Order: sequence, then structure tokens, then C-alpha cells
Amino acid sequence: MSKSSGGERESFWRELIERRALRRLTVRAVCEQAGVSQGSFFQWQKKFRAERSRSEHSVGPTIPLVPVRIVDDRSREFALELPNGVRVLIPQGCDEATLQRVVRVAMAATRETASC
Repeated sequence: MSKSSGGERESFWRELIERRALRRLTVRAVCEQAGVSQGSFFQWQKKFRAERSRSEHSVGPTIPLVPVRIVDDRSREFALELPNGVRVLIPQGCDEATLQRVVRVAMAATRETASC
């Protein structure tokens, strides 16, 4: 590969790596066709994977950690206490779907309160 700008070089490697995947070629075959070394191919592939991993972690939704306090499970109900002070009492035997809805609404209320 001839000397070129960083952007052109990066574009070349992105296209080469994508072509290899789409055509299901071996690394050796695609490198021979392009006139580049396998070592360079693997270095660029590693770089792009790391970039993708960083962007997926930074762009994706974050799930906040919330404190949990274990209470006596012999009572007829249990309390879910959220960081914003909201306390939800849940009766023993509450079905899973209802519990999931309650937690989802309570967490949304926590996020809305935190963003104010």
C-alpha cells in the first residue's frame, strides 16, 4: 500500500476488513489480493474492534445502580426504597409482571426527579 493520508489509510483498512467479512475470504487471501501484510490487517482489525467496543459502551443506555436493603421476608409485604425517597410497598404473592411494572415506573420517577 502506498503512502497516503491517515483518513485514506483508515478508509482503505475499513473497506478491506469489511470486504473480507462480506466475501468470507481468508485473511491470507484478502491480504495477498491487496498487497498488504497479515500483521497489518490484524493490527487494524484490533484497532477498529476497540473503537467499536468503546463507542458501544459509551453510547448505550446506562442502568443506574440503586441501593438495596434486605428486610425481614416473613412479613406480608416488602418495601422497595428508591434513592429519591420513594418507598413502594409490595404485598406478598405479587405476580412478577405487576412487580416489573411497578419497578419500571418507580425507576422512571427516580430518573425524572434526578434530571430536574
